[in-house]
Amino acid sequence: MGLADVMIATLIMFTGALAMIDALPRLLNIANTFVSDSSAYVVGAAKIDELLVADYSTISSGSGDFSTLLPGATENDGFTWSYTSTEPIAGIMKKVTVVVIWGSTWGDTEAFSFYRTDMDNEEI
Repeated sequence: MGLADVMIATLIMFTGALAMIDALPRLLNIANTFVSDSSAYVVGAAKIDELLVADYSTISSGSGDFSTLLPGATENDGFTWSYTSTEPIAGIMKKVTVVVIWGSTWGDTEAFSFYRTDMDNEEI
């Protein structure tokens, strides 16, 4: 193997290393996006669980952060929630929309909707 072969092999390896270094920040950004999305689903599900067991008459609207809902979960710092409800069937059924907001610019949101019925309503 001559000097030219070694130089060509080194050039190919160097080009590959530069490509990997160039792609690494984009891959890390994609991975962080998936982590934030997954966290939004987890904390959103926790808020939905809380609303499912709440008294039907107390569900109207609200907002806050997850410090009281998930105490000690520091990975959820920066996540906030809000919810609104409408009554498609007055006194019997509510549509509840929970919105989870996160990110430094508050541009990242995930919305979850579900229906809640009043099983204690005598009119059903």
